[in-house]
Amino acid sequence: MRHESIYKGKWGRQCAYCGVKDVPFQIEHIHPRAKGGSNSITNLTLSCEKCNTKKGTSYIKEFLKKDATRLERILKQAKNPLAGAAAVNTTRWALFRVLKATGLLVETGSGGLTKFNRSQQKLEKTHWLDAACVGKSTQQLIIKGIKPLLITANGHGSRQSCRTDKYGFVRFVPYKVERLPA
Repeated sequence: MRHESIYKGKWGRQCAYCGVKDVPFQIEHIHPRAKGGSNSITNLTLSCEKCNTKKGTSYIKEFLKKDATRLERILKQAKNPLAGAAAVNTTRWALFRVLKATGLLVETGSGGLTKFNRSQQKLEKTHWLDAACVGKSTQQLIIKGIKPLLITANGHGSRQSCRTDKYGFVRFVPYKVERLPA
């Protein structure tokens, strides 16, 4: 199922039913698909394999009849929207359409394909390498010797502006400069 990282963020990176962490998770239908449940984000949660197998196609109220607190928490959490995810998806596809309209070659891919491409080339997991490994054309990618441009923001939460002359040189320094004693 897609967007597993979103579910991990929404569900606290733990099994909704038993609370176990740091195990492989499965996307679980709160209201079973076999009994009319949908793939809606409000019907999906994270589950460890043991709980997913144990719950099977049971209704959640039946499965958690002895743990009313957990049942209430899961049902409440399931209703929470993923506004951030919706905004990212909308922006992503709008950007894709604009780039595609330029006539340039534009590719998209899944997280699984990105991981596969990175693993095939034995590359470490970093944001810039993941970005480079998106899509089908990654097989021809040559990474050796390429270093990313690293930029560090050292601001202090306030912005200072300065005036420049017609050549772009600073006319005055907006902060005090002191000389150290010789």
